[in-house]
Amino acid sequence: MKFIPLSITLIITIIALTLLTYKKTNSSENKLCTSTLKYSINDEGLNFSHVTHYRLFLAENGSGYVNLGGNVTYNNKNYIISRIINFTYKPINQEGDYSSKIDEVMKTGQDNIPDDLVNKFFIYTTLGVSNYFKVGRIDEHRMLISVSRGPFIVCSDSL
Repeated sequence: MKFIPLSITLIITIIALTLLTYKKTNSSENKLCTSTLKYSINDEGLNFSHVTHYRLFLAENGSGYVNLGGNVTYNNKNYIISRIINFTYKPINQEGDYSSKIDEVMKTGQDNIPDDLVNKFFIYTTLGVSNYFKVGRIDEHRMLISVSRGPFIVCSDSL
């Protein structure tokens, strides 16, 4: 009699472990998150601010994109930044550090920010630029992403 309940328990345990392993190995590592960044510098001779929205997608195959849009003010002149930045990335270690290279930058028709301002304040979005970034999990639905030549952003999961 003790053999049957023990066998059933063993079978249920094996099935549960198999399902958990299957789910973990077959779950998508794609990450999609959104963030809004507000930034300003008010110093002698320099008045710069922006409110930008980031939509970041990291595919498990090592490609990704950032959909970047927002309003930029520089010395009392207003501009719009609106572009899609495609990049490739690869892990450096198991701690969430990655290297990346920007492969393509597509501006939309409303993007009117001068290139010199992009090169000065948004260098991490320039074609051909290599960056390092780190992705850390804050909680189940938010990540902290830091870019070597860019901002720290708290990104909320969208997948």
